[in-house]
Amino acid sequence: MSRKSSPYIVGDHWLEKRKDGASPDIWQIRCYNKQTRSGYYISTACGDLEDAKRELNRYHAEQSIEQGPVSEDLQVAPVLKQYADEHASKAISASSLCANMRVSIGFLQQDEIGVDALLSDLNPRVFQRFLEWRMGPHSYEVHWQGKVYKQSSKGVVGETVSKNLDDLRAALNHAVTMGRIKVAPRVPRLKLQYRSPPRDRVLEWEEIGAIIGYAAFDPPLLRWILLMLATGMRPEAALKLDATLQYRPERHLLDLHPVGAPRTKKRNPVVPIIPEFQPWLIRSNGNFVTQKSMSLASMKRRWRTMRRELNFGPDVVSKTIRHTVATRLRSQGASIDGIASLLGHRESNRTKLLSVIWNKAIEHADIWRATHYRDMKTNSSCGVLSRENSEPVTPLCEEYFARLDLHDYWSKISKIAELSD
Repeated sequence: MSRKSSPYIVGDHWLEKRKDGASPDIWQIRCYNKQTRSGYYISTACGDLEDAKRELNRYHAEQSIEQGPVSEDLQVAPVLKQYADEHASKAISASSLCANMRVSIGFLQQDEIGVDALLSDLNPRVFQRFLEWRMGPHSYEVHWQGKVYKQSSKGVVGETVSKNLDDLRAALNHAVTMGRIKVAPRVPRLKLQYRSPPRDRVLEWEEIGAIIGYAAFDPPLLRWILLMLATGMRPEAALKLDATLQYRPERHLLDLHPVGAPRTKKRNPVVPIIPEFQPWLIRSNGNFVTQKSMSLASMKRRWRTMRRELNFGPDVVSKTIRHTVATRLRSQGASIDGIASLLGHRESNRTKLLSVIWNKAIEHADIWRATHYRDMKTNSSCGVLSRENSEPVTPLCEEYFARLDLHDYWSKISKIAELSD
């Protein structure tokens, strides 16, 4: 099929079927460069002509954004994808940022303005519909970087919608900064009536012990939790810790800011490391928290599994550890300035009261482990079981370090499960 016989042409791009017969029902985008006199093909992964047309429109819009001058108006979806491509690699919460871009595109696919909507189509009524759509039951399917992402939700809370709007606002402002558009549409702030009350959940010592005791059977999860406990670190930043670059052993200081991450108003300070936590950093060999393939989303799933097995409510999230640390420090007499310094809200004196929290948390973890263990018979299922007798167990730190020479992750889990039987 030539350009002349194509059912749809946009600029230097047109639709045609594959000529090699491999996928005769799939439309592909044919591109031709007059200067180089060469062409190339891009699959739309669509058998329906109307779907293929939309894919061509999006592709052409993306190419126009990359190559074109400042525009009065652009399509929304390509602007969001461009922002993710250029900014996500530098963001601390890259997976969350990309997910929020897909949420906006998923909404456009179902809204009356359509997925090919222009920036000028964004108005207060659209954002109100987005709020109602997001807080009610909804589902969407978005093609993103060669993959299909499917998501279903019973409805999200106001804070999640607020984050969606914040990232959307950042994407549109980024287009202005990069000189692609002159003025970005105004994205409203979420009204107070929809905002969630601040989380004030503080973990009891028995709950902290149960969390650490449960995580003792999952080394990456354990290190992540203990890192937040010892430093008050944000969950996202803790996942990106590179101990070889951020830890200064000669001074026992840890830079909580991920290497290469941009400096933002959410300060991640340099803090002293309590003596009890120093061995965990020294023996981590740099890869402190997870394997590279483990993302924040993966850790959140593991956290939810733990929360379900321990019968905790949905108000117990990973950031609850950070809030608990701050509250416990305050109850021990730490100054507000000292706590603010640790959490990165203010530059002030460092605090050393974390050792008290650490030791008490580990003590309660060993108490929990003396009466509970996890059944890890398969990789995909687990459960919390009670021990018949409250026999003494090896202290958590000693038992964990004894297994650091095991390289395969699931062999570690199997060994721990055997010792628990």
